[in-house]
Amino acid sequence: MSEIFADGISGIVIANNVVRIELARLRPASQGDEQKLVAQTTATLILPTTALRDFTSQLANTMKQVAERAAQGDGEADDGKAAGKKAAKKA
Repeated sequence: MSEIFADGISGIVIANNVVRIELARLRPASQGDEQKLVAQTTATLILPTTALRDFTSQLANTMKQVAERAAQGDGEADDGKAAGKKAAKKA
């Protein structure tokens, strides 16, 4: 399995019952200019439209968890370990 880092989404296209989400990374505009960043598409996530509802639902649930953790101030919202710890505490 490979992992792809993305700073954001550069575009979304829906055609023929397929959703294409273009993922982008920020890169320096030119080699000598590290102050100015531009978004460059690095990968495309392709989903059938039938999977889009579940995908967005899972993203919304994740955002709720991130907001809850930020409100608690536990500092683990970004490292992925908190979900495992939370599950372990419930067990």
